[in-house]
Amino acid sequence: MNLPPAYAPIPYGDFPRGFFGVLEGVSGVGKSTLARVLAERLGATALHTLTLPHEGWAEEARQRLRALPQFGFYLSGLLDASDQARQALTAGPVIADRYRSSVIACHAAAHGVATEDVTRLLAPFHDYPATPDHTFYLRCSEGVLRERMRSKQDDADLFEVPHRLKQLLLNFETVAAGDPTAVVLDTDGEPPTSSPTRSSSTRRATVLDPIDTDAVIRDGGAHGRYPDEIHAAAGWWLGACLVTTLKAHRITVAHDGRSTSVPFHQRLCRGAVNAQHYACTVLTLRVADEDTLLRAMAELGGVPGARVSSTGPEGEETVSIVLYGSDGKPLDEDTGLASIRHLIANDRVPIPVNETAKGRIEHYPHPPAEEGAER
Repeated sequence: MNLPPAYAPIPYGDFPRGFFGVLEGVSGVGKSTLARVLAERLGATALHTLTLPHEGWAEEARQRLRALPQFGFYLSGLLDASDQARQALTAGPVIADRYRSSVIACHAAAHGVATEDVTRLLAPFHDYPATPDHTFYLRCSEGVLRERMRSKQDDADLFEVPHRLKQLLLNFETVAAGDPTAVVLDTDGEPPTSSPTRSSSTRRATVLDPIDTDAVIRDGGAHGRYPDEIHAAAGWWLGACLVTTLKAHRITVAHDGRSTSVPFHQRLCRGAVNAQHYACTVLTLRVADEDTLLRAMAELGGVPGARVSSTGPEGEETVSIVLYGSDGKPLDEDTGLASIRHLIANDRVPIPVNETAKGRIEHYPHPPAEEGAER
């Protein structure tokens, strides 16, 4: 379906989008708890399919609207959530508590229609919602679910309406089977805060994996084999922690131009602009050697900086992210590295206070001869 320009989805802009993860499943399975943990760990924006103003109207919509108008209400919420996700993804990761699959599974169960029928209703808008990188379908046994639901006051009809729970579980299984982004996670015996990386699924969301901070964060920054010891999400964590630790409102960054270094550089930029209330401006030189970076830091009045580089053959690279203080020297244990290691090790990576607190990413001018090196 070709939509007129006024109806086109929000573009991602010049910078590649961040990781988009979605948590799906019935109420009480642990989505909201895990979404909060992952959002904090990744420094991600957390969303629910029904954001404001839809959230405040949901109960009345359920009580007063017939099936098709009610579907329209939840479709509106999904499209609005997608708009917010697209905007947030230009700055970094997004974790959504429910998304497209919940609209299909829950609406079908509530009104006794097939998931295929609801999917057909969504078809004209298929290209509008942002596509997740992974959709984690959480599931557990009915006994565990009942235990978890004892403290929840909502969704009482999950057990009170005959066959509602059984139908919902079946609907989510059906939707997951046709979802190319699906990762199914069994949560029986797992605390709600367990990471999706503990799944036995062959598909692993590497971006969610922790790192061995004692082994990796050393010698002026972070260094490790990719992807076994370090992954691109570490770039986000280091960027955010560098800004808050040094209380920086402006930093300068660069990378060596190797393909492995690029995503680390991109995540580092996003983490820095999302660091609490600092509204940090990140000036990226893109491809530059260490001397060029240090010269730019000095030209800008002595601002902190970071440079990403990779060494070794493809598939066996060692990635290094060196963090520099405003004096142009790599950070040591006393000048901020110990504090950054502590924040990351304890899942205390800073997150934005609000949208207005986000910074921005700008290209720092290169000499004309170097413009072709941009990645």
